[in-house]
Amino acid sequence: MEYALCYEFDENSAQYLNHLIDEVAKVTGNTIMIDNKIPAHITVGCFETESEELLIEMVESALKSIVSQQIYVGVVGTFKPNVLFVAPQLNQFLQESCECFFDYLHEIATPGDHGYYQPYKWMPHIAINITETKAKEGLLKLVELFDARRVTCEKLTIVKCDPYTVIKTYELKKIN
Repeated sequence: MEYALCYEFDENSAQYLNHLIDEVAKVTGNTIMIDNKIPAHITVGCFETESEELLIEMVESALKSIVSQQIYVGVVGTFKPNVLFVAPQLNQFLQESCECFFDYLHEIATPGDHGYYQPYKWMPHIAINITETKAKEGLLKLVELFDARRVTCEKLTIVKCDPYTVIKTYELKKIN
């Protein structure tokens, strides 16, 4: 099975990012993220393993060293060109998160999603829409609505990929 480790955001940040998802979906006609209840998130690791229980145990160990952080989201972009996204600055928090999960899990799991989420191969991004049609119109709408800002990574969610299924969600520790 393939699993993803995803940072989710505080309520205000999530509301803004999910608004982008909703509005771009209206323009492109692609509502897959809405229909599948996929919230705005940053995937910081993707792994294949047959042991969900061991994956959960190892993620819980890794989380002991991770604290909720703000990140700056300042770029609109596309992949392939059908994936529309907004991207944060790759800062120490995000890079160390990716490395930490990879270090904890590499002995019990293999990299998923063609290895794109391995340290130094990974580009953090928040997918807004994945569409086969009207990508240009969706991008124009995203650019129109986008406002660079800080968002707070507040939770880590373990999800089973395809179909998107939440396995477990953790609140990140907060700095006092």
